[in-house]
Amino acid sequence: MAALYNTAAVLRDAVVNLLRARLVPLPVYDFTFTEQSVNPLDYHARLPQNVLESRAVIFLYDL
Repeated sequence: MAALYNTAAVLRDAVVNLLRARLVPLPVYDFTFTEQSVNPLDYHARLPQNVLESRAVIFLYDL
């Protein structure tokens, strides 16, 4: 599942907090795009192996 929220950070954070509560017990991770970190797959590759073997949710944030 993917969703794009191109809105103010306050509204975005409210949506993310609501989703976090509904996604329990799945672990939730965050990735913020920066000039140095533009590829979310790099973040995915840095996650621990036990995380990669189970379901999880990663929120992707733009600057």
